[in-house]
Amino acid sequence: MPRSGILQAWWGLSQAHHHISDHMDRALTKTHGLSISWFEVLEVLARQSEPIRVSDLSQQVTLSPSRTCRVLHALEERGVVTRTSSPTDARSTEVLLTDKGGELHAQALAAVQDALAQTVLSRLSAEEIAGMAALRGLIGPAGAAPAATAV
Repeated sequence: MPRSGILQAWWGLSQAHHHISDHMDRALTKTHGLSISWFEVLEVLARQSEPIRVSDLSQQVTLSPSRTCRVLHALEERGVVTRTSSPTDARSTEVLLTDKGGELHAQALAAVQDALAQTVLSRLSAEEIAGMAALRGLIGPAGAAPAATAV
């Protein structure tokens, strides 16, 4: 691909990401008082059957470790997560979604699915969506983002 084609591809991905994320963020804020960063953390935690170390969580979301900690603090204040010291490593903190957090995630997930339907599903074919999903495995760091929840 010529260099200008690569630049156009990057620019297109960047603009699409911004548009989709902005739409999702507005929907989450309006319906649940959540930012997209908060939802991202909830999405990872919702798939955990047991507590996860904060450092491991931070590697699975697209947030810096310090931003992850700030999000967790805010979520803990809302009663949707609990943080405890790791029973196996006193230096580590573990986090788990509460029942209230599970309910909030399920409700917020509906808002995210609606936002994605409006911004993605209504404009792309199933093949194009599959191609977008494949990009994570092709050019993204392994394990850096949570697996997609069915839309």
